Amino acid sequence: MATITLNESEWSRIESLFERGLFAYAKFVIDGFTVSIMKTLVGRKLDIVCYVNGEVKGEWFTSETEIARRFYPFRLVPKFSKNTRDFNIKVWGKKEALQRNPDLHDKIRRPRLTYHTIKEVRQVFEANNDIISLLDTSY
Repeated sequence: MATITLNESEWSRIESLFERGLFAYAKFVIDGFTVSIMKTLVGRKLDIVCYVNGEVKGEWFTSETEIARRFYPFRLVPKFSKNTRDFNIKVWGKKEALQRNPDLHDKIRRPRLTYHTIKEVRQVFEANNDIISLLDTSY
């Protein structure tokens, strides 16, 4: 199937909207899904949150689901927390801890809820989807 995406001027319009608007909003139809991105306050900073069909489900972020793969950025995170790693090394020693848990220092891919820039949104959307069309923008 041929990839149909937004042209450069539409992406630059969305990027300028998200740079200047405090709470910007854009709505897309991507491969039959209605996808909304909003610039919202997450913690103490403004980030871009993606809603698929009007919702964000926690189950999308526990493993590599199809929706997470298509619409959310991934990051590498440690398989075990620093406290767990330190505890294992403290109890068994470094050599024994690594023998008992050879994957103690491994990292896994996890989807991330937020985007930092529109360039990141564009990269994920275009890499994993075929048909992207813009419905609405506002701020």
